[in-house]
Order: sequence, then C-alpha cells, then structure tokens
Amino acid sequence: MVEHRSLVNLCEWHRNEFKITASDRSTQYAPSVFDASVWELFLI
Repeated sequence: MVEHRSLVNLCEWHRNEFKITASDRSTQYAPSVFDASVWELFLI
C-alpha cells in the first residue's frame, strides 16, 4: 500500500522536476497495479 504522504511527495517532486503545469497532458504507461503508475494517475 502506498501511503498518502508518499504519494504527495512523489507528485510534488515530479511537478517540480519536470515543470509540470495544468496545461500539460500525459498518458498512462505503467499498469495500474504497479506503484510507478501512481504519479501517472495522480499527475498534479
């Protein structure tokens, strides 16, 4: 199970590292059963 704070940290890191904005779009590449899919699903 991925904890909420871990998800928030991951999303914030990706947003800052890749300069993601509300106008950006992404595809889901990783299957949803893997933790790598979490940031794809909740890309903020």
